Amino acid sequence: MVRKLILIAAGVALLLAVCAAVFVVPRWPFRENEMKQRIAAATGSTAEFGGFRQVFFPSPGCVIDKVTLTPKDPGHPKVQIQKLVINGLYSGLIGQEKHLHSLELEGLQVVFPARGEQKEDGQDSGAQSSDIHFDEIRAQNSQIVFAGDAKHPETESYDIYQLLLKDYSPGKAI
Repeated sequence: MVRKLILIAAGVALLLAVCAAVFVVPRWPFRENEMKQRIAAATGSTAEFGGFRQVFFPSPGCVIDKVTLTPKDPGHPKVQIQKLVINGLYSGLIGQEKHLHSLELEGLQVVFPARGEQKEDGQDSGAQSSDIHFDEIRAQNSQIVFAGDAKHPETESYDIYQLLLKDYSPGKAI
């Protein structure tokens, strides 16, 4: 009787492993090259990572170290992030829903170019629209920098120690 229960439990575990391999593995979005492509497409920038690690438990996601986003257009801001943590949902891997639990940014720095280098004509940055939804976005120890120009040579810098955005979807009100 006990042996039969062990065999049934092993069969169920094997079935779950096969289902995971069939449904989850092909849809696993947290691979380094795929994340670079998604981030680059969403921001209209070239994405470079200093380190990358996939996370499987307690939720799917990844940890990316030393992220640099260099805009294709020099009139757009350059972004650097010391540590980026993306926490997804397993339910999002099976269905079509692009719903992520959280995005955590540590050491975010956004550097806006001098006013003379910025676009004034409203041209597109090359960023693609996104249907991803975040339950929350947290940024800690961030900085926004505005580079000086000939008319205003001083660089302006603003420190943001903690920022929390809830229920965020690009292109929609927060």
